[in-house]
Amino acid sequence: DEKVQGEIPRCTFNGVFDKETNMWEAALSVARVGRGTLIISGAKISAIYDAPSDPVQLFSVGNIGIDSFEENFISKEDRANVIEVEFINEAKDFERDVITVVNGSMPTSSQKVRLPLFGITNELEAIRWAKYQLLQNEHIIRTISFQADIDAIACTIGDVIIVQHDVPFWGYGGRVVSATENTVVVDQIIY
Repeated sequence: DEKVQGEIPRCTFNGVFDKETNMWEAALSVARVGRGTLIISGAKISAIYDAPSDPVQLFSVGNIGIDSFEENFISKEDRANVIEVEFINEAKDFERDVITVVNGSMPTSSQKVRLPLFGITNELEAIRWAKYQLLQNEHIIRTISFQADIDAIACTIGDVIIVQHDVPFWGYGGRVVSATENTVVVDQIIY
């Protein structure tokens, strides 16, 4: 419901399901417009979306499984720097329209993609959606994965976390062995 430019909501779904689909796929289509997804946990369905939030947990060498940390870099050459968005434009009497959005700060040798955008009928919203995708292509440069014991996990899918690890030299960490009022003893030397 957040207003953008003082007039329109940031994300609005305006769509009609005119093809056969199941309820789950239809719900995911709606969530995609809202920069989110749906997660099934037991008998409960939760919605998560991409928005600024504070970290809820720190994972460090103290609670990351031994030899489970993996860092993967994403090639810049495989990323789109131009998106052509195909959508139904309400300003043009609901005719199919195509707009092109370019991210000039990415290498020009990048790829151009054309994406159908179901559920958005406002041109400004379509442009914002394309810019959001292009910024993800520019700024998400690596992914990490690791394992942790269940008792070390206090977060859920969609939460922001902080990661400390010695392999990529992201700070120093360890486990607290003992503590008093004035001292903390850890299991390794911290510089």
